[in-house]
Amino acid sequence: MEKFDAFLNNKMISVVTIVISAYISISAIAEVISRQDMLSVMESKIVELTKEGLEINQNILTELSQNKSDSKFSIEERYKKNDELFSVISEIKKISSRLKTLILSGSMSKSESLHNMSIQYTEQLKAVIEKDQESYFPYIHFSNYDPVSVKTRSSTYLVALAALLSGIIGSLITSFRFTKYSIDYLKRLVLGLATGYISFLLIRGGKSAFLLEGSESLPLMNPSSTALFSLIGGMFTEKLFNLLGKLFDNFVKKIVNEDTNTDTEEPQNN
Repeated sequence: MEKFDAFLNNKMISVVTIVISAYISISAIAEVISRQDMLSVMESKIVELTKEGLEINQNILTELSQNKSDSKFSIEERYKKNDELFSVISEIKKISSRLKTLILSGSMSKSESLHNMSIQYTEQLKAVIEKDQESYFPYIHFSNYDPVSVKTRSSTYLVALAALLSGIIGSLITSFRFTKYSIDYLKRLVLGLATGYISFLLIRGGKSAFLLEGSESLPLMNPSSTALFSLIGGMFTEKLFNLLGKLFDNFVKKIVNEDTNTDTEEPQNN
């Protein structure tokens, strides 16, 4: 048992844990932010293509009203272009809907990942955008390895994962801040997990400062702020738990005092 404890309390075990936790946490944060960015890009593109289609319709009506016999070919080409535009708009809306589903509840299949959706989005744009004007969504993934299936999990799950791992990182980093390295690995691990979990619940409780600005149906937590809050909480675990203890004690005292005051009040005579 002593050898096992000595192995766990080795400095390299803490370093490896921090590196792995940081890698997974960064992957989760990048995934959440990329999803929101891509959703914004697609919504903007839908508006842009819709305006373009309306302009084409307006030009067709103008030429028809002028009864230009030499504009027949041009009108037919514009009808074709218009049909292509609205077909692409319809497909992008479908991709956007699938992305919202991924954000809210995750996916059962890796084919419904952000990376595949970004490829499908780009392919749709190629049908209506000139080659010299092609634009691609800059989705960046760190590697082909998918840690704990971050690409198919819901965004809420990924934010919670980032919070838990950031709490662990902060708790373990504390041991390196002192001149002499001394650590109870399992204790720091449990405290880090608890800190990250508490931080996630506190932030998820409704602090608007930790929310990303998005559509009303997708109130997403800001993963970067959540991870930072958890990291700081993990680095100062004892202070965080002392603060929570004092807040809880004050809350209980307030309730007890209110109940006591209510019981001691004399009933008023009519």
